[in-house]
Amino acid sequence: MSAAPPSTPINTGKEDLLRGGFEMLRAEMAGVQRAARAEAEGSQRGPLAFSLAMFEHIAGYADIYRALVGGRGGLVAINEIRRVLSDVVKAELSGAHADARIAKDLRLQFVVDTFLTVLTWWLERKPKLAPREVDTMFRRLALEGVGPSIGATSLGGSAR
Repeated sequence: MSAAPPSTPINTGKEDLLRGGFEMLRAEMAGVQRAARAEAEGSQRGPLAFSLAMFEHIAGYADIYRALVGGRGGLVAINEIRRVLSDVVKAELSGAHADARIAKDLRLQFVVDTFLTVLTWWLERKPKLAPREVDTMFRRLALEGVGPSIGATSLGGSAR
């Protein structure tokens, strides 16, 4: 049996196992998304209703995340979370009113990257915050942006 050429990435058993776990996450998040949509229809959650369920789910795996950070497993984990989250967000945004001034793929990337930024900040810097608190911050950033916190009321104006 010959060895793979140096340019060919070789997956380790651990990485394959980690990726397999994310396939379970994908299936679980599909169920969570359906439940979140059903709950959102009867509540005031509105757009991006998946986020609280996702933060609550991830809170149960915070120790695993911290164990992976810094190693190759952390990179694999973030990339797999990005893939799962992209599918969830794409489905969520598919029924949203389209703004022709902003490309669909840019909206998708913005929401996913904002979620991942908030997730990373939470797990690495503020792990004692409750998922609901983190979700509130994510939703405020994703839905309102930073304008209100810096005094901007429109693209060209300020609140002064």
